[in-house]
Amino acid sequence: MTNGDFYFIEENPTFKPFVLTDYKVPGWLREIQLLSNGEPGLPVSQPDPDPQFGDCNDLTWIKTNDVLDPRGILQQRSHDPPYFQLAPLMPPQTQAQYERHQLQLITSVLSLRTGASPFNLILDDLNQRATLLLREFIFRGLSRNLNIVLVSFETLQSHPSVNYIPGYEMTSADQLYTAIAQSLSGHKESLVIIDSLHEPLTLGIDIPTLFDLVVLQHASTLIGVYHRDLLPSSNNPTSAYQPTALEIIDFLATTILTCTSLSQTLAKKAARARSLPEPIFGLGHSADGIVEDMLSNSDDNRGIVIDAEFRRRSGRAETERYFLRSSQEPDYEPPGPGSVIGKLKKEFVVLLDRLPEYASSSSPAVIDKAGEGMENGNEMKASFELGLTEKQKKAREEVVLPYYDAQRRMGEAGEGGRILYDMGSEDDFDEEEDEI
Repeated sequence: MTNGDFYFIEENPTFKPFVLTDYKVPGWLREIQLLSNGEPGLPVSQPDPDPQFGDCNDLTWIKTNDVLDPRGILQQRSHDPPYFQLAPLMPPQTQAQYERHQLQLITSVLSLRTGASPFNLILDDLNQRATLLLREFIFRGLSRNLNIVLVSFETLQSHPSVNYIPGYEMTSADQLYTAIAQSLSGHKESLVIIDSLHEPLTLGIDIPTLFDLVVLQHASTLIGVYHRDLLPSSNNPTSAYQPTALEIIDFLATTILTCTSLSQTLAKKAARARSLPEPIFGLGHSADGIVEDMLSNSDDNRGIVIDAEFRRRSGRAETERYFLRSSQEPDYEPPGPGSVIGKLKKEFVVLLDRLPEYASSSSPAVIDKAGEGMENGNEMKASFELGLTEKQKKAREEVVLPYYDAQRRMGEAGEGGRILYDMGSEDDFDEEEDEI
């Protein structure tokens, strides 16, 4: 009879007559015990009698696999595996996996996938405008049959399939809100593009209100372009603790795309390879004159460089540099019935490091070509001459310098090295001062 059987019979005296003389419990009684109290052999109401100790403070009798519960009952430690298993450490990400992940991020943003990036902020300047990037957004939106709304403050013409809203004719913020709401009503998913956020901020438009109207109420995507080389709007914060308009839209943006010129990027990399200061373009010269688009007369139609910052919901940001070339007609399939532009055949945006022109810009030929500007007369200008004339070079060669005398006397070391100098008539030497 086990301890569990003993306590079970003590609690149920009616079963005591059925115990055999050799203190064996019948099988049917053991089944009743299993149904009532659980497994046999486990204490039910009270623990086993305490063993006899020589010293109560000596705990050496406790086995290593035993443990005392909060009630003071000695129990055997369970060897079962824990309820949760730690996930194995992820192996280090390879370069191919990293590039594939970064391309998926930019593809989801450019393809306007649902929930990928509700508010895309595009930063550009006179060195590189965002026209090519906006055109790509419009083409990919039309390929998905989205309702595209263009709130124009600078663009006079647009695609015939785009809902054009002349924002430069709006005189108040409420008028602009109403026009956008009418263009979005009746469509499941839309794309709203504002080609310049400077003018709406001047009108006093509240960016959070515009974000709520487009993203939250109509489940659409908002794209805004902010020119970095323009002066701040007139509605500057009255308090030093109040954020500026650019800080607000930068906080609300889920993706920030900064447009950079490819030719300037290559020139800066070539300068870094030569350990030279990076060249300055545009307004960075701080020179007086007429502000003109540097790319208006340029034939560099290869594409633009995009510095992207993707912000996750957790707050973590991922940055990467891409190259986006101008889209061509063979990049899209023929349009189907009811569509203006066909689907994209293959993604053509690449990482900047994978661009052949950028990867080979550190070669000696490209570096020497980047330094031709300094060799063609664009060297540093100063108010003094650093070079020497022929007369100065000849006079420098005739100068007699002191020499070091370390000759030996009689085969032994002499007084050591001495500096000998022959005084001329123009030298002024004070013997008294020398004695001191």
